Amino acid sequence: MVRVSHPITRTFAEDIEQELGEELLDAIVVISEFDGYHFDQKFVPGNKIAGRPLPWIVAREALNYEYRGGFGAQDCHNINIFTPDKVYYIHEYDGSTSLYYVPRNPPRHDLGDLEC
Repeated sequence: MVRVSHPITRTFAEDIEQELGEELLDAIVVISEFDGYHFDQKFVPGNKIAGRPLPWIVAREALNYEYRGGFGAQDCHNINIFTPDKVYYIHEYDGSTSLYYVPRNPPRHDLGDLEC
């Protein structure tokens, strides 16, 4: 998880790249242009890429804009990023926008004698 609460010094795409580091990216899905609070002036390609799995090279161009990840209303697209082991998503809590993840394929756990 990265808490993106800095003044504008990087773009949304650069923050995604920093969070993923060397992790391989299978696909990214732009869920929606914004969360309903904004008109989408930053979404350059329009609705042509929303809702479809895209390679990073295509999505990066659309997400390479300055934004404020700190406090206030969400200032970036809702996205899901799929890696071999994780699914990243945009999370906003108390006005702070962050990139969180959950396991893509949760590991099996030994439940002992517990029956489900």
